[in-house]
Amino acid sequence: MAVTDYIFQEETVEKRNFGAWLVAKMVAAGWQQVGSNPPTALNDPVSKFYVMKTKRDADNAEAYIGLQDFNFRNNTSSYSLVLNIELLNDYTPGTAGTAGTSTRTLSRMTVNPSNGIGTYGLAGINTAAYPLDTPLSIRFCITKTNVTLFVRLPSTYNLSGQMLFFGLPDFLQKEKVAGGSVCWGTGSAGAGNDGPIVCDSTPGTPANTIMSEATGRWLDPQKSPDAAGQFPLVPFFVGGTDTGMRHRMPSCFVLKTGGILDRDIIQVGGMNFEIMSAYSSLADVITNTFAYRIS
Repeated sequence: MAVTDYIFQEETVEKRNFGAWLVAKMVAAGWQQVGSNPPTALNDPVSKFYVMKTKRDADNAEAYIGLQDFNFRNNTSSYSLVLNIELLNDYTPGTAGTAGTSTRTLSRMTVNPSNGIGTYGLAGINTAAYPLDTPLSIRFCITKTNVTLFVRLPSTYNLSGQMLFFGLPDFLQKEKVAGGSVCWGTGSAGAGNDGPIVCDSTPGTPANTIMSEATGRWLDPQKSPDAAGQFPLVPFFVGGTDTGMRHRMPSCFVLKTGGILDRDIIQVGGMNFEIMSAYSSLADVITNTFAYRIS
C-alpha cells in the first residue's frame, strides 16, 4: 500500500477495554485470533493473552503477534499502560485454556510485562499509574498486515502521547530467513527494546530463538517549517547489521521538532496530516514529532 492509502481514524476507548478493542479492529481488518488462552473477562490473570496471525498476499509471508493486555485490564499502579508484544516465528494452539507452543519462547507472555522485551507504554509516561476507566484517544490505521497507533491521554494529564507500530512491513523487506514481523514505538518500557524489535535471523543462519534489536534510521529532518513555509515529511526505516530486515515504516513520517504543536494539521500535496508530539526518552529517537494522514 502507498502511504496515500493510510488514513487514520480516531476513537476514544476506556483503558480497561483497550485489548479487546484492538483485537476486534485487527480481526475486522483480516487478522485471525489463533491463541488458545485469550482473555475472556477483564479480571483474567496475566497468563491469558492473544495470538494474532496474518499473511501478506504479495509473498504469503506469515506473522504471529502475541499481545498481552493484562496491565490495561487489571493494573492501576506502576506500568499500568504497558502492552506486552511477542513476535513469533510460528504458533501451535494448545487445548482451550492452555498457552500453546512455539519455536520461539512464550515465557515472556506469562510474566509481568513490565520486565519483558517488546513492552511498550501507550500514552504519557509508561511507568505511571492510571485508573481502569481512563479514556484513551486513539488515532489508528489497522490493515491486514500491520497496526499503527497514536495514543493520547486526556489533556488534564498534560502529557504527550505515544506511537506504536507492529506487524509485517509492506515493502523494502530483504533477506528474510524466518519470521519478518517488527514492532517499534516511542514508549519503550525497558532498556532491552529501545530500538525496533524484529522477528528475523541473520541471512544464512538458523532462525533465532529470541527477538533481536535492529536500528531505526532516517535522514535528519529539515527545519520545520522550512524557508518556504513548508513542512518536509521525512520517511524512516528499520534495519541493522545483525538482521535481514530492511523496510520503511509505511504509515507515518517524522518532522524536525519545534515550530509545530501536537494536534496541529498541515497540508501536503492536497492531503491533511495531523501532528503528534510524542513522549520519548529513547536514544534511538532523534525527533519526537510525527505526521500521519487523516484525510
